[in-house]
This record gives sequence, C-alpha cells and structure tokens, in this order.
Amino acid sequence: MGRLVCFYIRLNKLQDDMEEDNIVDWYEKYPLSESQSQKIRAMMNLLESDVEDKVTLDEVFHEAIKGLFCWKESRKLLEEVACPVQRFLITACLRREGNGFIHVRDITPLIAKLMYCIRATIFMELIKREGSELDLDKDLDGLQVYVKDLVQSPFGFLSETMHLAATIAGETSALPQVIWLGNEEYKSLAIHGKRVDLDQLQDLCQKLLQDARRKFKHEIKMGLPGFKDINWNSFDPIDDLAKLTENYSFINSAFKGKKKALLDQFLANKATESYFTRGKVNGRILWDKQNCIKWMKKCKEYLEILAVLCHLLGGQPARATEIVTIRWKNTTEEQRGVLWANETLMMLGRYSKTRSMTSKDRLIPRYHLSQYN
Repeated sequence: MGRLVCFYIRLNKLQDDMEEDNIVDWYEKYPLSESQSQKIRAMMNLLESDVEDKVTLDEVFHEAIKGLFCWKESRKLLEEVACPVQRFLITACLRREGNGFIHVRDITPLIAKLMYCIRATIFMELIKREGSELDLDKDLDGLQVYVKDLVQSPFGFLSETMHLAATIAGETSALPQVIWLGNEEYKSLAIHGKRVDLDQLQDLCQKLLQDARRKFKHEIKMGLPGFKDINWNSFDPIDDLAKLTENYSFINSAFKGKKKALLDQFLANKATESYFTRGKVNGRILWDKQNCIKWMKKCKEYLEILAVLCHLLGGQPARATEIVTIRWKNTTEEQRGVLWANETLMMLGRYSKTRSMTSKDRLIPRYHLSQYN
C-alpha cells in the first residue's frame, strides 16, 4: 500500500516541478479522477506539514487508499491502463535495470499482494463503520462489489491479469471468463471483467462488414471486376464428396481457367499495370516490389477483418487456441475440409482436444448456407 501511495505522490510532485518533462507524459495521459487526486494531495500536504498525529495520518492514508481501490465503472468499456492500480502494477513489474519486465511467474505474487491490500482496505472500512447499522449479509454493506471478479474495478482488473499471467506461466487453463449481466435481459456480457453490450458488437459487425466490402472492392480488386461471366445468383457447383484425387476441389472445378483472372486484369489495365510493374523487357515483367508488398499487406489486413467477422458472425465463438487452417483441396497428407452440397458450404474440421488422448482425428462438420441464392 505504501509503495502505491508513494508512486502517485511522486508523480504529483513531478508534475508540479517539471510540467514539460516526458517523465509525466503517461500520468497526464491517464490522470487520476478528481476525487482520487484530491485525496493523494491531502496525503502530500499532511506529510509536508510534519504532522505527528498517527490517528490523523492513518485516516488520510486510508482515504487515499480507498479512493484508489473502491470504485467501479459500468457505463463504458475501460482499458486496463485506465485503472491507477493496474498502472502501478505495470511499473512494479519493470526490472530494476530498466531493460524489460520481470518473469511472468514473479508477477502473480505482486497481483496477489495488491488483491490482499484491497481486501484489507474493505475490512478496515467495515471496522471504521462499526457502531453504525451495518448490513453485512447484503453485499458487505455495499462494499462487496469492490472485491468481485468480472467487474470493471481494480480488483476485477487484477483478477483478469492474474488469470492471464497464470495462463502464460502454465499454471492454469486458458478458458475465457464470460458471464451475462442482468437476470434475463441478455443484452450485455462481462468478458474478463469488462462490460460489452450486444449493441456494441452489432455496431462493430456492421462497421467491419462495410470495411471488408470497401477494402475488397477498392484496395484488393482496385475497382476491377475480378471474375467475369459468373452469375452469383445461381452459383451452385458440383462437388464429388467421395473424390480423393490429389489436388481435387470443387473450387478448382467451379473456377477452372480463372486462377489468374485478377492478375490478368491488373496487367491489362494501364493504371494497375503501372502500379504493380515498371514495364517489360523482352516480354519479362519488371515487378514493382514495394507496391506489390503494399498490396499484399492490404490483403493481410482484409483477411484479419474476415477472421474477426468469422468469430462474431459464425455462431458460437471459436476459441483462439483452436483456429486452424482448413485445406480447400486434397493433398497427399490430408483430404480437403471445404466441401459443397445442396447449395451449402461445409467446413470439415479435423482438430479437437481429444487428439492428444486418442491419437485420432475427430471430424467436426460446420454448415454455412450459401449467401448467393
């Protein structure tokens, strides 16, 4: 507790003494609330006045600590660094040499100490309320929320960080902590202690879909049509689900002869040809390496957007540790996992957590209705 209070007292003094110094940039970017700042300054003033009254000092110290520990946010989504206790933890995890962070196994004891400090503060606050009418059976007289998981509070953020640090250190599982907020509204979730409204997710999906369409049309295809003479409204290729021939896929059959359609259009169009190439010498294309790399980076950004949309719009969210590449054509090592039947796309996953126990693949089919018909 002393280190935490001293940390913010020193930052306050640095801000007062060196307003233009870079050392206080972080503090100015993520300032304390007005109430927290007043309580820290009250502690500063008391220390500078050389008061020896232990009772007064304890009272002011308790108020400063309570201001840093006992708060929560439920109206908006906060970053971890917006929490003053979390910022102190980040600083405390720096090595003394200043060349990086301490080992992840050394972080969990620091978090445990801070969580203990919060519990001790709540305990002291209850003792101070002794003599008044307390309702301990109902949320510890209103203080229990400050020592609960899945709440945007210092304790909630520390609990989330503890979970992450322990996972990285290999001491626990990596299951996410997700819970519905409210009784039967089902309109908001708490994900690792952070409130997320379903309206926010819907708005995010709409924005990502718009970004995906714009990026694909203007940055990937660069305004060119791509595939020509394909009626997407009647797209229904034929797939032989039992065919195991190497390199076979309904995708190759459906788009036969069109593998380089977009590339051919790039080279046939003067604007895109000048972007991707520096001309030709004896029929040999001189590619503009820098612009080609820029285009490939845009393709990567597009794929990242699609990956997020798959998580948000593909039904039950997939776990990050289970994202795998699915083969779209047969190979010598493994058969394809993308099939087409009855105007429906089927993704046939072959990975499951039982593989390590049974030494066998488990087929996990997922069906997606065609959006073209």
